[in-house]
Amino acid sequence: MIEEPVSAEAPVSEATDSMPGETPEGRMPVDHRIVPSVGRIVHYQMTSYDCTMLKEQRASLELKTDPKSIGGFSTKLAAEGNGYKEGEIVAAVIVRTWGDSVESSCNLQLLLDGNDSMWKTSVSQTSHPDNAPEFGRWSVPPRA
Repeated sequence: MIEEPVSAEAPVSEATDSMPGETPEGRMPVDHRIVPSVGRIVHYQMTSYDCTMLKEQRASLELKTDPKSIGGFSTKLAAEGNGYKEGEIVAAVIVRTWGDSVESSCNLQLLLDGNDSMWKTSVSQTSHPDNAPEFGRWSVPPRA
């Protein structure tokens, strides 16, 4: 079968009809999510619960003292640092993954602004294909 060449005068709109999921500009959205891997630095968006737990974690550490004194001096454990508000973004390191797809959850070690850290377990990646932050989820940092 011989195919006839397409005329240069063919309307472009026929070839670019809307597809399900297209953006208003006519482009298909790109999924910017990644498969999590150990050691990758990501962004985590704090929830109000995270902020409360961080305050409690720091308060409990300030009250503890080491029962063993070193050279006659008692040592005091203290967690110091700036607080966080709901919605703030915190850098985190993926320390364990639970699968090998973009839907896989993972454990994170939050890198806080202080001398402590916070461990978050089984955290999912943002569900937004454009990688928009979401409360209690991690996302890939934007390129600088």
